[in-house]
Amino acid sequence: MGGPAREQPRQERSRLRREALVRAALELIAEQGPAAVTHRKVAARAELPGATTGYFFASVQDLIDEALALQVRDRIAEFGPMFEKALAERPTLDELLRLIAVTAARSRTAVVAQFQLYLDAGRRPELEGPVTEALEQFEALAARVLRACGAVDPEEAAGQIVAMIDGFLLHRLGRPRTRAVEADSLHQALRALTLSHLAGPERDAADRLLRRRVGPEPE
Repeated sequence: MGGPAREQPRQERSRLRREALVRAALELIAEQGPAAVTHRKVAARAELPGATTGYFFASVQDLIDEALALQVRDRIAEFGPMFEKALAERPTLDELLRLIAVTAARSRTAVVAQFQLYLDAGRRPELEGPVTEALEQFEALAARVLRACGAVDPEEAAGQIVAMIDGFLLHRLGRPRTRAVEADSLHQALRALTLSHLAGPERDAADRLLRRRVGPEPE
């Protein structure tokens, strides 16, 4: 009697300890790379006894995999409600694109973790599934936003926009700039790409410009 009631606080403590270890590993990955993740360092960063990490994770790689996957889930969980709330307030298209740019340029730790997961998938086929799932989630979120903006083919546009945002974020790691500069640059790129996917006279005009020949006139 009373067994399940006593078990619940114990299970909650275990969950909190496991999450603390995963987030500590994520911080180490962002600061020093995956090679810095050891049982001892992760436990110390989480302010837990040294043996705790081995109790929850069979290997350091298992811990790294979970940390990277958690970061992607966190970003989806953050972005989804944020953009849904923004759409409910009926912003202008430019205001919405600005929000996306500012949000994407916000967390360097998240960016490092995201690209580390992509790189690991290139070396380890078993991670291709989680990476594909993560990209599909980002694209599905982008497609919802683009559909609300009136994109002709929101799914196609979403894939392009997610790839472009990733490209900007990757450059940010190698060429750090202020968040304001990053957000302004990404905002301009998002405007150009999004407008090319919208229906109406603007798209027709853009199509005519793309058919214009470039280079010097023949003699």
